[in-house]
Amino acid sequence: MDPIIKYLQRERRRLAMLSVLSFIGGAALYAHAPGSLVTVGGLNVPIMLFAGASYAIAVFFTACLTTYFLPGLRHLADAVAVMRLVVGLGALTMPGFAHTLIQSPILSATLVVGGAGLLLAALPMARAQGSVAAEALGQVFDWVDEHSLAYQAART
Repeated sequence: MDPIIKYLQRERRRLAMLSVLSFIGGAALYAHAPGSLVTVGGLNVPIMLFAGASYAIAVFFTACLTTYFLPGLRHLADAVAVMRLVVGLGALTMPGFAHTLIQSPILSATLVVGGAGLLLAALPMARAQGSVAAEALGQVFDWVDEHSLAYQAART
């Protein structure tokens, strides 16, 4: 159990970032239905908060397992969270797009995971060409990795 606790301490910044981005993306995806309520434990909760919390919890546990057992996929998990936010914000601005994504989870997953793959493929090239947005996103990924590596080095 001790290696898992050390892992969670080391990766806490990444896991928090992934959870927050997924919460915002999930809430934005369902924001077009502000009057919709879901009953949870006897309480009426707006569907956008319920969806955001569901996304955050699912992504947190999935990221824990994926990055623990397959650490080479940690950047993919980061990119998926960023793309989930991008797709959610796109759905926020286009209610018809949001409705289509909600009705077709396969389309939503394809956009998120496919976009993450494209993002990872294009990021080094865009950073080399001096793209400000790519540099900012790359620095976020580097910030998370530097913290993880520095923490790991300090604890061993």
